[in-house]
This record gives sequence, structure tokens and C-alpha cells, in this order.
Amino acid sequence: MIEPVKSELLSNRTTQKHTIMKKVMTLLACVLASAYYTNAQGTVNFANNAASTINYLPSVNGGVGVPVGQFTIGLLYWATDPGAVNLASGSLSAFNLLRSSANFVSAGRFLGGVATTPNTTSNGANAWFAVIAWQTAGFASYEAARDGGGFFGYSSVFQNPTANPNASPPPTAAPLTGFLGIQNVSQVPEPSVIALAVLGFGALLLRRRMAHQ
Repeated sequence: MIEPVKSELLSNRTTQKHTIMKKVMTLLACVLASAYYTNAQGTVNFANNAASTINYLPSVNGGVGVPVGQFTIGLLYWATDPGAVNLASGSLSAFNLLRSSANFVSAGRFLGGVATTPNTTSNGANAWFAVIAWQTAGFASYEAARDGGGFFGYSSVFQNPTANPNASPPPTAAPLTGFLGIQNVSQVPEPSVIALAVLGFGALLLRRRMAHQ
């Protein structure tokens, strides 16, 4: 009876060891997968160059680059092509503002630092971006400036590669080669100003009509 009992004990121990090993391997696989997806991010250098400056509309201040110390710049991000995006009106709440900066180094030129995408973009993969700019003084956000009579401007959506920060050695962040600059910085009058202008125009028409009677 001793030998069968020993064999059964050994068999049970072997089974337990296999079960423990399977659990350990499963846990290790989950940890590795989590680490991969956590680190699955790309980086871009949020800066422009002389060919992609931030400028006023040609009819506003002669179309020159916006001045230092008066504007904030923002980088919007999408993991996939968002298609047509209207930045001239509507809410930006559904968009991912990846990074913002007020570090303008000369008229129209900014250095915003390294921007890291969420893990929805894998290391070194392409992503979609847009750049927005707004008047800093008196406005806490792009929407506040755009809808409140401040100066604002925006680029079209562009595709851009990212760098892989987990490479060895880590490369520098990818430049925004797809960004062609902003040439539409201007201001939209506040609704109250527009209303006053309409009332003034209406009063002028009424006065002219009365003068002809």
C-alpha cells in the first residue's frame, strides 16, 4: 500500500507544480503585455521652423508673424484620420489637446517641447495632428479667444510620423514635417459688437429713409 500512496502524492505534487507554473506564466504574459501597451507611445517635437510660421491673415497687420509674448500655441492629436475637422467654430472638447505652450522665440516661431502621444499610437507610428494658436491676454483657451473677440488661428489636420522613445538608444522626437504653418490668425468680433453694428446700420437706414420723405 505504501508504493501506490507515494506515487499518488508525487503525481499530485507534479500536478500542483504544473498548475503554479501555468499561473506564473499567465501572470508574466499579462505584465509584459501591460508594459508593452503602456509604453506604446510616440513622440514629436512640438516646434516649427522658418517655413511653418504662425502668421496673421494677409489683410491683418500685413500678414506678419505673431509677436513674442502674446500668443499660446496648442497641439491637437488623433490616433486615426479624423477627416474634415471644423476648428473655426464648435467645441474642442472631443479633441485631445496633447500639449500647449507660450514659448515663442521670435515672431511666428515657437518651441513647445516634446509631446508624447497616448498609447493609442504605437511606438514610431503615424498619427494625425493640428496646431491652434490664440491670444493669451484675457483668454484662458482657444475657444475663449475665438468666441470672445480675441485673435486666433489654426492649421489643417496633417499626418506626421512619431519617434519611438523606447528604442535603444532613444532617438530625438520626430519633427512636425507635416505642419505647414498657420496663415489665418485674425479675430471675430464678439456677438455684442456685431449686434451693435447691426443696430447702428439699421438706424442709419431709417434716418436716410426719413430724410427722403
